[in-house]
Amino acid sequence: MDWEGYTPLPVRELLMATLDEHPDNRMAYLKAHASTEIEFNETVRLLRALDARPDFLEALPNSTFEEGSFAPGTVIGNWNVRRHLGRGGMGDVYLVNRVSAEFSQFAALKIAHSAVSDRPQRFETERHILASLEHAGIARIIDGGTGPDVRPYLVMEWVDGERLTEYVCSHEMDMSQRLQLFAQICDAVSYAHSKFVLHRDIKPSNILVTRNGQVKLVDFGVSSLLDSPDTDGKHPLTRRYCAPEQLSGEPLSTAADVFALGGVLMDLATIRQSENHARSDHGMEDLSLHFHGDLSIVIEKCLRDTPSDRYQSVSELKADIDHVLQNRPISARPESIVYTARKFVARNTLAAALAGLFIISLFLGLLGTSIQMNRAIASEQTALAAQLELEFEARTLQGYEYGLQALYAAIGKDAERLDPQIIDASMIRLAEDARSDFDGRSMDDAFMLYSMGQVMMFRYKFAEAARFLEPLRSLSLDTEISRTLYFEANSDLAYSWVEIGKTDAAENLIRGLLEQRALHHDEYDLSHLQDAYSLSTITGLEADQDQFLEIGRETLKSWEIGTADTDDMAWLHNQMGSVYFEQGRIDSAIESFTASFELYRHQPIRSLSDITTATNLAIFQIYFARDGDAPLSYLPDYLGPSLEDLGAPDVYAFIQGLIAEAALLNSDWDLAIRATEDAIPHLRGNRSFRDGWYYNLVLMKVRALVQLGHIEKARLLLDPALEDFDQEADSNGWGMRACSMQVVDGYVSIHERRDPRSEAMFEAGVNACRSASEKGWDNEKVMPRWIEALRSELRAI
Repeated sequence: MDWEGYTPLPVRELLMATLDEHPDNRMAYLKAHASTEIEFNETVRLLRALDARPDFLEALPNSTFEEGSFAPGTVIGNWNVRRHLGRGGMGDVYLVNRVSAEFSQFAALKIAHSAVSDRPQRFETERHILASLEHAGIARIIDGGTGPDVRPYLVMEWVDGERLTEYVCSHEMDMSQRLQLFAQICDAVSYAHSKFVLHRDIKPSNILVTRNGQVKLVDFGVSSLLDSPDTDGKHPLTRRYCAPEQLSGEPLSTAADVFALGGVLMDLATIRQSENHARSDHGMEDLSLHFHGDLSIVIEKCLRDTPSDRYQSVSELKADIDHVLQNRPISARPESIVYTARKFVARNTLAAALAGLFIISLFLGLLGTSIQMNRAIASEQTALAAQLELEFEARTLQGYEYGLQALYAAIGKDAERLDPQIIDASMIRLAEDARSDFDGRSMDDAFMLYSMGQVMMFRYKFAEAARFLEPLRSLSLDTEISRTLYFEANSDLAYSWVEIGKTDAAENLIRGLLEQRALHHDEYDLSHLQDAYSLSTITGLEADQDQFLEIGRETLKSWEIGTADTDDMAWLHNQMGSVYFEQGRIDSAIESFTASFELYRHQPIRSLSDITTATNLAIFQIYFARDGDAPLSYLPDYLGPSLEDLGAPDVYAFIQGLIAEAALLNSDWDLAIRATEDAIPHLRGNRSFRDGWYYNLVLMKVRALVQLGHIEKARLLLDPALEDFDQEADSNGWGMRACSMQVVDGYVSIHERRDPRSEAMFEAGVNACRSASEKGWDNEKVMPRWIEALRSELRAI
């Protein structure tokens, strides 16, 4: 197969010419010389492939089309196959062009794969659905028929664009722009619902954005007519965006699509600019402070378990998104005077904003007086707590920020807003004034400093956060509101100090806070827990660890009585598990990690942190409890979301590795080989992930091959890996990965020929591990058990 067989010749020439340019000039050169969008995108695709794998050009002719069943040049109906685009739950998708001498037309052809080839009615239904939809935000159907192997196919509009999340990152979109994109998505889905059509598989990979910013909703392969009996939800789905009723097979309504839109909205709200087309733990932009409160409420309403508790239509959801963009009250949030006043300030002109700020200041004064009066007559602690919470919320409305938005921003839905840096500079000036004049008594200045400290923490500017929070150490503890602010602000200050390396100061501050909390009975909230946990990690002292565990247990008791947030409880169980582990209390650690995992298990998988709870538990079950059965009951559920939805191939490979480790414990050698073979390619270009997890995968596969008697294959796999490992520049920081390579080298040698030399190789590796132990061999919790398991295998041969 030659190059011209699967990519147009001009693309190859354009690629070669682009490669001749300096890397910094390549995109500009490409934009100037690409004659069509397809040429541009094809060349960008190949450039990215070359970045990931320099030998891509040589390997391409033999491997590009292994995943597709039709080679380039195959004619299907009136269409000529150009290249394979991907595979979904229903079939394969190809880029095609119409076979015609009169004009050229590119399209996307979807043909059923063998797993569904006995269900032509499903494709016919899909064709019928798509043919009825004519909307700018929905990819239209062009053609359809039966392929050369009697498989049904349909041809859809080829959308030359990026996936939604990739588009957001590559265009560095702010929150307002992201919500405007989401409004387009709502329009498309709402139109489909008006035609009695459910999509049923809304997710970022099914939402494309063209170069001119037009959203295109694609793939109605699992949708159905609302009046059709086929609404059982049994078709291929993406679990993360599926409503509970969809997973349980109950009848569906438009509320299922509303749930999926909530998941997409959460992605848009939390994706970070630095992700560069893939999920990452790096970067510093999350939810805009400007939208955080209302937007989180909108998302929460979309994702409620009961359909009737969600938005009753996509139009209703879109209306709230419009209100968020306009700083107007949303329907999902109960109205209050404070909330409505804040929205008034945020959306009005300069004069109105000044008046609004004055009104809020007056209102807060009246509120404070009212609350003090209520406190004097209230006898129930619950009523007092509710009033205190109301006052604290009112004083931390971030009215300064909202007022500045109104002062500096143009008004109106479509008006251009000023650079946020201008607003930041104004906020900082206000905070600097408050800082210079702060006397420890002014609550207005105190809340200004606290709000600014939170802003800086939210942006990972911890040194700046500490500068604004430090004056609040002098706050009095005379009133409940000042005491609450004191503890919250100083907890944030300690956290900021830890982040900038001032651990001694943080330790002293936290110890004082814990003493004062106990004295004032102000305990068992999140900041209290964070203080105790931070202290235990700073010092590593058993007494501090025990203190955190005791606080954690008492907090869980109080939370179980009340209505604690699921995420808060899961976080606490996870932190307690970490401390139990540090103390060597493995059973208790596993119990805590299990509790954390169970709280998350039945929720949609929305981010990598949702996967972390599962992998944490699996690590302990596999490596410490030596349990290979339990992890295999849930780890496979996280494979699809990690790779397809979150775009994290390294996490996918990590999960497959854990599956392989569990399989080795169960003597399921075939499963171990399948899992590692699937995982290894995803880490070839990222061997430093988790301190050389790539090499761990190789060792797992080697062990499985040895157990199946394929000693020669094991050696052919291991030797190149040993050579590659020796060339790794950063491997000195990879813990015991190097000595484990030596141990397995000896392990294979013993199976090849049992003689003193091979046994000496094995023991040399064991001694290298002993020497590499930083905490002392007797204190190691994993490696000695692993080596003993290998010894047991060797004794059996």
